[in-house]
Amino acid sequence: MDKFFDSELHLDNYRTFRCDRQRGNRGGGVLLYIKDDLNPMEFHIDTEYDEQVWCYIGDLLVGVCYRSSNLEIVGQDNETKLMKMLHEVCNKHVLIMGDFNYPAIDWSTYTVNQPSSSGSDEFVQTIEDCFYTQHVLYPTRGSAILDLILSTDPDLVSNVHIISSFGNSDLCTMNTWSLRMLE
Repeated sequence: MDKFFDSELHLDNYRTFRCDRQRGNRGGGVLLYIKDDLNPMEFHIDTEYDEQVWCYIGDLLVGVCYRSSNLEIVGQDNETKLMKMLHEVCNKHVLIMGDFNYPAIDWSTYTVNQPSSSGSDEFVQTIEDCFYTQHVLYPTRGSAILDLILSTDPDLVSNVHIISSFGNSDLCTMNTWSLRMLE
């Protein structure tokens, strides 16, 4: 497994929060950069979901997570851990960003478009049970919305724009969006 040191990922004036993939596969993990002047404080949740990282910015809990659909990497209980993680933080003022890899979900109607064994139905139900708002409305890979921004405040995020792919990735990136509480 390739190991990157914090110094290699450092950006001036930003605090780095990271969680590397622990299962020995090449790549993976999550990384979150927060401006130093926002005084972010690291936070650890109780749920043992592998690829997630959290910090507080004031009373806002900010998290990044990645959901792989490769069970050889993440194990059979990955879906259960993800749902537990989402339930654990839903009673807080929370913003969650990440690549969730649920291509069958139609986010305009919060429905699953095709029969799915990948946990799509359970994920949508969890989003609804926890009163999360999903803010990304345009495809981030092909015709699917895989990258999501979730919050417990429907007015927290605005102006989400999708731009072209980053580097060699086939995923698009979210260019511009703003947080109401930081403006």
